[in-house]
Amino acid sequence: MASENTVKKRDRNKTIAVTSAVAIGANNLRRSQIECTNNNPSFVANYVENKLQEFTFIVCGAPRTGKSTLINAIIGKKLAETGPGPVPITQESTCYELKGTFPEITDRQTNERYVDAQPFRINIWDTKGIKTWDSSIIDIVRQKNPMCVTLCASPGSFANDKFIRGLISECVNFNIFIALVCTNPWNGSDDKRKAVMQDFHDLLKVSYRIR
Repeated sequence: MASENTVKKRDRNKTIAVTSAVAIGANNLRRSQIECTNNNPSFVANYVENKLQEFTFIVCGAPRTGKSTLINAIIGKKLAETGPGPVPITQESTCYELKGTFPEITDRQTNERYVDAQPFRINIWDTKGIKTWDSSIIDIVRQKNPMCVTLCASPGSFANDKFIRGLISECVNFNIFIALVCTNPWNGSDDKRKAVMQDFHDLLKVSYRIR
């Protein structure tokens, strides 16, 4: 038991500040943008610059799987309402914003600035829990064209398979990255956690034809 608690504590401590994570991501994206500018026509570079001003993510899953808690952890602030008990907290889709700035770029030899700092915004949509087929989340995916759809699942509470299949297919059709976050991993046995991962893998096999 002692060793198990030690592992849990160590895993939970493997975190960094949100501001640090955003800064690292901004620096990496900035380098990619510069490479794109140097190696492509101006209209391509301008398109990329516009695209890098705003990013959208959608978080969805069954009720009471910790979607709002995950969003608060990502943003680093308690913006999305959460609470104990069986009653779902999020009743309608809500967008939360995280703002940052791409750093300016200066020439190392002349110390002259040749790329100005550029603000960007990350939109994170918190959706209501999936219990039955509801086109509202699919509509958000189509309207917002997110970079990533994050599916939350916890042991014993995987969302409706029919809906998830449709959601995955939608993401495949629009070239949207879809990710699974196993929330509340310690809520149940390790077998239950593995079952969540296997369910998601099985659904992906149908849509992505993976092994």
